[in-house]
Amino acid sequence: MFALLVKMRIQSLWNVAVYTANRHRLVAAGLTLFGVLLFIGVFYGFRLFLTLFHGPGGMETLIYEVFFFLFLFLLAGAVPFVASTLLHSHDYLLLSAAPVRPRTIVAAKLLDATVTNSLQFTVIGVPAIVACGSALHLGLIGWGVLSLVVALFVLLPALITAFLLLVALAVFGMRRVRGAITAVNALMALAVCLTIVVQTSQLQLNRGIHGLLANARAASPSALYGPSGWFADCLIAVARGDLWWSLRNLVGLTALVMLLYAACMALGGRLLSAETLAMDQEGGEVIASGELRAHRTGFLALFSSPVAALIAKDMRYLVRDSVLLSQLGMPVILFFVPFVLAFQESFQSLGSPMELYPFAAAMIGIIVFMQTSILSLSSIGLESRSFWLILSSPNGGATLVWAKFVMSALVSAGVGLTLSVIAAIIFRAPLWLLGAQCVVVISSAVALCGMGVGISAALPRFVYENPAHRVSAWALIIGFFVTMAYVLLTAVLLSATWALAGQSAELAPVFYALGLLLLLILTLFSAILPMAIGAKRIGVYQWEH
Repeated sequence: MFALLVKMRIQSLWNVAVYTANRHRLVAAGLTLFGVLLFIGVFYGFRLFLTLFHGPGGMETLIYEVFFFLFLFLLAGAVPFVASTLLHSHDYLLLSAAPVRPRTIVAAKLLDATVTNSLQFTVIGVPAIVACGSALHLGLIGWGVLSLVVALFVLLPALITAFLLLVALAVFGMRRVRGAITAVNALMALAVCLTIVVQTSQLQLNRGIHGLLANARAASPSALYGPSGWFADCLIAVARGDLWWSLRNLVGLTALVMLLYAACMALGGRLLSAETLAMDQEGGEVIASGELRAHRTGFLALFSSPVAALIAKDMRYLVRDSVLLSQLGMPVILFFVPFVLAFQESFQSLGSPMELYPFAAAMIGIIVFMQTSILSLSSIGLESRSFWLILSSPNGGATLVWAKFVMSALVSAGVGLTLSVIAAIIFRAPLWLLGAQCVVVISSAVALCGMGVGISAALPRFVYENPAHRVSAWALIIGFFVTMAYVLLTAVLLSATWALAGQSAELAPVFYALGLLLLLILTLFSAILPMAIGAKRIGVYQWEH
C-alpha cells in the first residue's frame, strides 16, 4: 500500500507537468531552459570556486563547508514545508477512509515532505554537490556513492524537522498544532543563531583579511563533526580510494535515516489521523473582528481607498497568522548574534564596540533579505480563493500588486530601520553611518519586495494549506536568484563608490552622489519591471483548479 501511495503521488506530479506543458508551452519551455541553464551556471560557479582553493587540504576543507551550509540551508527552512505536508494536508480524511494504516500514510507523507523541502535544493544544492564530486575526480563507484549521498542528504533534514514537529505535537496536544509549529520554528531559529555564533567566533576578525585567509585552510568543528561532515567524508574517502571508510559512513547515515523514519512513523501513526487533525479546526481560539470602521487613517490616508483597504486587511491577517508570523520572526533572532559575540572570549581584544557594528549591519541585512523573501513572495497567495473577489471588483491587477508591495515593503523596511537604530545606539555608530545604512535598508526593501511581489504575481499559487505552499516552486527558485543578483550588484556598487571616494577627498561628494543615483536607478528598475509584468499577468489570470 505504501508503494501505491508513492506511485499515486508520482503520477500526480507527472500529470501536473504534462498539463502545464500542454497548456502553457512557451512558459514551460522557457522555465525548463532557465532551470537547465541555472543548474549549469551554479555547477560551474562552484567548480571554479573549488579550483581556487586547490592545494593540500584546501579544497577538502571547502567541501566540508559547502556541505555544512547546504545542510543548514535545508534545515533552516524545513519547518513550513514539512509542516504543510505532514500536518495541514486535507487528504487525510480520504486516506483514512481507505484500507491504509496510519503509519503507511505518514511514511508516504514523509517522502512527500522531503520532495517539497528540496525544491530549491535541486537547482542550488545538487549542482554544488555534483561540482564537489567533479573537483574530487570521482570514478564510476564514486558517482554511485554521490547519488546515494544526495538522497540521504535531502532526507535527513526533513526527517529531523518532522520528528521535532511530532514531538512538539505530542507535548502541545492536537488542539495546538499551530503552537507546535511556532515552537519548532523558534527552536530552529535558535539553532541557526548558535551555529552562526560558533562559526563566527572562530574567525580572526581583528586580523582582517589575513585572519580570514588563515581560517580558509581549516574547516570548522561544526562542518567536520556535524551531520553534514559525514556526507563529505563519504565523498572524500571514496575519492582517496578508501572504499571501506566511505561504506562505513554510508551505512551509518542510512541507519540514522531509517531510525528517524521509524520514529516518525511510530509517533505519526499514533498522533496523526483525520479525526485528530480536525481538532485543530475545532474549539480554537475565537478572535473578535472588532467594530467596522474606516481604515484610511494615519499613513493609509496617503493611498486610495481600495489600496488602503487591502493593506489594512493584510496587516490584520499577518498579526493573526501565527505560522506566518513565526516565519517572519525567525530571522530576527540573528540580530542577537553580535551581542553574543561581544561576550565571547575571542572578541575581548576588540578596541571598541564600533568594531562589531559592521557585523551587526550584516546581520540586519540578512534579516531584511529573509523577511522580504518570505512576505513578498507569499503576499499574493494570501488571498487564496478570495482572489476572485478582488478581480471581480472594479480593482485590477495593478491595484492588487501595488497594495501587496506597499504592505511588504512597510513591514520589512520598518523592522530593518528599527533594528538599525538600536544597533547604532548600542555600538555607538556615527550618525552619518546610520543614515547610510537606513538608505540601504529602504532601497533593499523596495527592490526586494517589488521583485518578490512581481514574481509571485507572474507565477501565482492560490491553492495551499500552509504559508509554505502560497508560493509556486518556480517563483521560489527564480525569486531567490533574482534577489541574490540584486544584492550582489548593490554590494559591488557600494564597494566601488566607497573605494573611489577614498581615492580623492575633493571628489568624494561627487562619487557618493553618483553612487546614490545609480543605487536609486537600480532599485527602481528592479522593483518596477517585475511588478509591471506581474500586474499584467495577474490581471488576466484564469483559475486552473
